[in-house]
Amino acid sequence: TSDNPSFTKKLNELIDHLKLENRVKLVGHCSDMPAALAITDLVVSASSSQPEAFGKVAIEAMAMGKPIIATKHGGSLETIRDKETGWLVRPGDPTAMADALRNAIVNKMVLKAVGVNGRAWVRKHFTALQMCEKTITLYQDLIDIKRRRRSGEILSVAQLLPELDGGGVERGTLELGKYLSEKNHRSFVISGGGRLVDQLAREGSHHIPWGIGTKSPAIVKYFLPLRKFLIREEIDILHLRSRMPAWLGYVVWKSLPKQKRPILVTTFHGFYSVNRYSAIMTKGVGKIAVSKGIQNHIRDKYGVKNGISLIYRGVDKQVFDPALVSSQRIERFRKKWRVKDGVPLIMLPGRLTPWKGQDTFIEALSLIKDVEYQAFIVGDTRENPSFTQSLERMIDQYHLQKRVFMVGHCDDMPAALLLADVVVSASSKEPEAFGRTTIEAMAMGK
Repeated sequence: TSDNPSFTKKLNELIDHLKLENRVKLVGHCSDMPAALAITDLVVSASSSQPEAFGKVAIEAMAMGKPIIATKHGGSLETIRDKETGWLVRPGDPTAMADALRNAIVNKMVLKAVGVNGRAWVRKHFTALQMCEKTITLYQDLIDIKRRRRSGEILSVAQLLPELDGGGVERGTLELGKYLSEKNHRSFVISGGGRLVDQLAREGSHHIPWGIGTKSPAIVKYFLPLRKFLIREEIDILHLRSRMPAWLGYVVWKSLPKQKRPILVTTFHGFYSVNRYSAIMTKGVGKIAVSKGIQNHIRDKYGVKNGISLIYRGVDKQVFDPALVSSQRIERFRKKWRVKDGVPLIMLPGRLTPWKGQDTFIEALSLIKDVEYQAFIVGDTRENPSFTQSLERMIDQYHLQKRVFMVGHCDDMPAALLLADVVVSASSKEPEAFGRTTIEAMAMGK
């Protein structure tokens, strides 16, 4: 009662008000709860305004063979089996508690049976020995994880890129994240978000939603959070996949004491314009080139001769495999896109951007007068509205409305590709660094 004098006073006033002086007693601190519990017939755990996280009162009572009435929330839902080891009542409901108390105390045989059940339940599931053994096991597991992390058996990898909406860079990020997770490494991805975030999480990576791709001074607000993150998570590898995030990542990396710096890795995903802004991608201790063309570009344009690893992009054989695509998946696109049976289907998948060459593709199609065909341009029409409109104007200009169709984003490219007779990669204004479209099409036998 000395812990909270004001509340104690309020309880005494309530006892007086309800005329319970001869029935209800506040007895203060007890130094021997097992003995105190032994003289009771029924124990109550009445938490109402806030649920008990676990509630030791309940398991101590049951351990002493005493039945318990507890409020139906929090830990009580796990420690008490209603009507078997005790009774559960609505929180903050005196009437419900009164009913439970009345029903319990009038039947001493039931009280005894419930107490026996409770004791057996606690001895099986909630002993201090079990708690200690499980805690020591957790300690040992964490020590083993720490040892494996220090020895390099478990890697902590953070990949930085602008967003996760679609495209080769994003898919490569997801594929690496999935592989790391499957091998019990720790995978973190920092990006501004996008439609691929849910998939990333399902496959075991942790996503941190920071807008690190924005080309504005506002990006500096992520300097301290990123620095703290790298230190807190003891990141082993900091993998920079795009120029703006790379600048942030590099400046943060340089600010760290040398002994706390992760290994810096950069990936050249494109034939970046040769300037100081793009040169950030040469700062990695490990520099990944996604093709021999990119490897030569780094050497010729930046004078970097060493530390370049040629690592081709790839396709997931468990995804891009014709044998794994059901007829229902194919039929969904056949109906959605109103594919004409018996008419050769030409497909150009890719982001709607001038350097992907959709405009060249449409112009080429306009020159085919003597062969019947249907052509599908696959790509998110909302991502680049102005370019989308220019393509639509071209289709109208060449009177190709009944032959060329812009079908928007596709959420199942393996199935879509199986509809095609031929697939086109038409990049023109800028060469593809590697070109995932081609290998995905070939993986599907196209």
